[in-house]
Amino acid sequence: MNYSFISGALLMGACLICWVALPESGIEALASSGFHQSADEKDDKKEEKPSTTEEHLRLAGETGNYRWRGKLDYTMGRVDPLTGEKGPKFIQLLGESTSQMILGDQFLLTRTLTQGKKSAEYQIHGYRSDLKQFFVIGLEELRTPFAYRSGTEKEGERILKDPSGYVTQVTRFDLRSKTSESEVYLGEVKTPFLTLSSEPKKGREINLLSRLIASKPIPKVFNQSDERDDPAENYSQEHLLLHKFAGDMIADSEEVEPRAGRIICDGRFLASLSLSDIKEKKVSSLTLIGFDSSRSAFQMFVIRADSPNPEYYEGDFDGVTLTFRNPFAGEGKADRPVITYNFAPKGPGFSEVDDRNKNEEKQGPVEFMPSRNFRRK
Repeated sequence: MNYSFISGALLMGACLICWVALPESGIEALASSGFHQSADEKDDKKEEKPSTTEEHLRLAGETGNYRWRGKLDYTMGRVDPLTGEKGPKFIQLLGESTSQMILGDQFLLTRTLTQGKKSAEYQIHGYRSDLKQFFVIGLEELRTPFAYRSGTEKEGERILKDPSGYVTQVTRFDLRSKTSESEVYLGEVKTPFLTLSSEPKKGREINLLSRLIASKPIPKVFNQSDERDDPAENYSQEHLLLHKFAGDMIADSEEVEPRAGRIICDGRFLASLSLSDIKEKKVSSLTLIGFDSSRSAFQMFVIRADSPNPEYYEGDFDGVTLTFRNPFAGEGKADRPVITYNFAPKGPGFSEVDDRNKNEEKQGPVEFMPSRNFRRK
């Protein structure tokens, strides 16, 4: 696909540098990159009803099926670590992807399949009305942190940078031919580390969210390797906690929407879809949860049909309760719990306390239990 296959391509030859997503100083880097959310602003200011912008129409023009190919210099402009030789050494990459607009046409969801990799990866593109920036959230099978890049588009070039500013992605997408050309640069080096091109691919359009809902909650086999030199690539025992959310979940309150929790990206992430209509598979919001093994921190992104701006939270587990907080809430507020979870003693199931709506009367915990008849409704 146009922008989104880049994460998979990067991982094929350079896992150590790929998206540089939220390293040890990731919160500071993410904040300085322009990612911001204020708990006070969300409470005091009524959320404006999202409207279709020129930028969202631009994203909508990038939907469809694609095949792509790339060329990656695995020396990253340095000496070949295997042979000691100088000069670029290229790896050829191939893959396919499918993209479609979701959640009221506010976001572009892409599923990417890279040749040689057994698990699909996902990217979510959008345009933030609060910061006037394009952004992409990436979920990869070989890395445990989320990826995040943001930037602007000028004269047909979309330029996105990771939070540290080390990785720069420049893409030109032709809306008429639906082809694209992309380059990825590292640091101040003027020669691209990775070049990619894409073109449309014929094929039946599929509904990616419906496909997710129809998939197994937990794959039979997933990557539990913890022997990589880079801790960001290693599976942790905390990833098993995501299984508590996996399945078709019904709340004990009729006012709370049911959820479809699915383990994706070879066991590294959870996608939880809130359904406003089970029969029609209508999704009102998508919550993504992961555990960054490099920083021993849970992470959460939330995107909703009623807002073009993503929410980001970080969490920790004390052995009983998983607590998510807003790291951007400011001094004295960043430690306040925003969403907390407790879990069933056996199998999937959990209770949730959501304190995001502070103007309303404090709500008690909502219990979520597996439903055998969920998909039959």
